[in-house]
Amino acid sequence: MKLKPSLFPAILLIALLTIQLLPGCAPSPERSRLEHIEAIIDEHPDSAMTLIDSIDTAALRSDRDRALYCMLLTEALDKTHRNPANDTLITTAIDYFADKGDRRREMIATYYGARVQYLNNDFSHAIVRFFRAKEIAEELGEHFWHGIAARGISDISVSYTHLRAHETSLHL
Repeated sequence: MKLKPSLFPAILLIALLTIQLLPGCAPSPERSRLEHIEAIIDEHPDSAMTLIDSIDTAALRSDRDRALYCMLLTEALDKTHRNPANDTLITTAIDYFADKGDRRREMIATYYGARVQYLNNDFSHAIVRFFRAKEIAEELGEHFWHGIAARGISDISVSYTHLRAHETSLHL
C-alpha cells in the first residue's frame, strides 16, 4: 500500500506531536519515591522525612505529584513534631484531591490542614477542617481517621476552654 503524498505531512505532524507530548504525560521520576514515602510514613515518619527532604521538587511534573508531595511533607512535619508556619502547602493538596475526587487523600490532607491550623492557634478554621475530615472519614468507613479527627475537635474544645478560663482570670 502506497501512501498518498498529501497524507505524509499529516502523519509526520501527528508522529512529532505524539513524541513531544508523551514525556509530559509520563509520571515524574519522583512519583515512585513519593508512593514509597506514602507507604512507610505511618510506621517510619523520620525515614519518610529524610526521603521527602531528598525529593527534587523541580522534577515533580504533574499537579498530582506536587499535591502528594505537599501532603506528605505536611504529614511528615507533623509526625516529627515540626510545624509549618502556615497552611499554604497543605491547602494546595486539599484543593487538588478534592477537585480530582480522591476522597481518601482529600481526607488525610484535610486532617493535616486542620492540624497545621490548630498548632498555629487558628482554632476557628481548624475546627471546620477537622469536621470536614471526620465527615469524609465517616463516608469512607475510615474509623481511624474518623477518630483522630474527632480527637482534633475535642482538643480544640479543651484549648478553647483553657483560653477562656485564662481570659476570665485576667479580668478578676
